[in-house]
Amino acid sequence: MMKLVFNFLLLFILFTSFASGEEFFISGIREVSNELHLSDFQLGSQERIKDQTGFGSSLGWVSGSVSDLAYVDIELGSSETLYQGEIEDAVNVEFKTTTGGGSGVVSSSKNIVYDVDLKFKNHFIAFSFTHIGVAARLWAERIPVPPTIMIGYLNQTAEGAVDIKTVEGTQLARASYKPGTYFFYGFGASLSFELLFLKIMLRNVPAPILEIKDCDSQAIGSTACDKILRATGNRNQSEALFTGGILTIGMKL
Repeated sequence: MMKLVFNFLLLFILFTSFASGEEFFISGIREVSNELHLSDFQLGSQERIKDQTGFGSSLGWVSGSVSDLAYVDIELGSSETLYQGEIEDAVNVEFKTTTGGGSGVVSSSKNIVYDVDLKFKNHFIAFSFTHIGVAARLWAERIPVPPTIMIGYLNQTAEGAVDIKTVEGTQLARASYKPGTYFFYGFGASLSFELLFLKIMLRNVPAPILEIKDCDSQAIGSTACDKILRATGNRNQSEALFTGGILTIGMKL
């Protein structure tokens, strides 16, 4: 369904660009500090990990009056974000074997390690409206309003997994993130020059949905495993207004 919508909008952009004389652009994308919250595991963790790479490309169409500093743009794009690393956190869970498990106490501490190795592919459609003139007048009246408002839909797929381990390295559970389509919004600024299109946005994208693939009840006990397994399907409700940023630099064609 998303591919059909993408193809339809792509044809619409190309048709309207040639038919009306408006401009379209091809651009590079840099994702900035998109955070993945680990509190989805419901083990008391408030740790987060930021993407280490986040690059992509997009094709867009911009229409409006440069002289009035007001224009609308539609953008189709895709990017990849990579999350890798180990995060240690203290949680209120006893890692002990069940009766008859035969492996003894797994860890004398209550610390666990999230070993994260994930790659997200993000395909999105974004609609933005910019009016720099109005924003400048409001700023002069000490009303801080961003000149650009963006809304859109993002289709996300995930590769890789998160291993939950003790600090000694014993495997406790394994989790991954489900694909999903999310509504997002953003605020920032964009500039449309004669040959260049530039956009800097702060963006809020809902956290992906977590799935626990397996849990070692022999290692940590059925109570702890039940708590981990109940985290499946929960979505992190971050209080942050923005979950990351995006920088778009395009060349008009």
